[in-house]
Amino acid sequence: MATVKNLIQIRSASTEATMKWLQCLADALDQTDWRFSGKSILASEIGVDAFVYTRRRKKDKRNGRDRSAERVESERSAIDESVAHLYEQPLDWEEWEKKRWRQAIQRPGIRLGVRGAPGGGKTFLTRESAQSLARESAGRITRREVSPSDVPVPFWITAGVFAATTGSDAVATVVDATLLSIEQINRQPSLPPRDWLRKAAASPNALIMVDALDQLVTHEVEGFKRSARRLDTLPGRLIATCRTLHWDERASWLAARGKSQPSADPAVGVSLPAQVR
Repeated sequence: MATVKNLIQIRSASTEATMKWLQCLADALDQTDWRFSGKSILASEIGVDAFVYTRRRKKDKRNGRDRSAERVESERSAIDESVAHLYEQPLDWEEWEKKRWRQAIQRPGIRLGVRGAPGGGKTFLTRESAQSLARESAGRITRREVSPSDVPVPFWITAGVFAATTGSDAVATVVDATLLSIEQINRQPSLPPRDWLRKAAASPNALIMVDALDQLVTHEVEGFKRSARRLDTLPGRLIATCRTLHWDERASWLAARGKSQPSADPAVGVSLPAQVR
């Protein structure tokens, strides 16, 4: 009887530590640099149901070309091209359709790239999504709707930390990089049960977010590529953010053996002004 009681206590302590970590993660990612009347503004207080734009799938109408697309292209001006370049937005808006962000990231195993101009909301979008999922998962555990081993868990990582992390395998790299990234925001984060976090990272339910590829400097590139090669072995969802100006070059850094460059459907998607590819 004593053994059973001890097991129950251990399981309860592990569950409490799991929920405490999810809450700690959510609180850290909820922070912003903005203040109003001397009070910090939380991402959850101002976040909205974001929309993104994904490229429409069109059937070729004539020799692989769409007559309407050709006509729109011919009507574009030099000013249109200059504005698109300045704000790092696509020129062919007529080829895009609106989609809810939360809908876009639900597909199992999806690889997405969020790209856009500086200040376009790329980091905010991923941090708000991660904190929202963390709170949702903690709530489901509290209500006993699901066990801690079955909830989807977010992993939010800065590209710089990811480049410097040398875990023993893909799971260890993601776990260690997440802990270090959260520690940079919250100097004394609650530590999660490591075995639980490893299983969560290896789960198809994992939501792994790597932020700010464009901020990597030269000496970090090889370390990032080394860590990124391992991501292809994980079945969870992967989202990376990058400035549009650097996307075409740096998206390939996330490809393991040239296979898994982040993409949504086969083409580019865009929010306003952040982009999803």
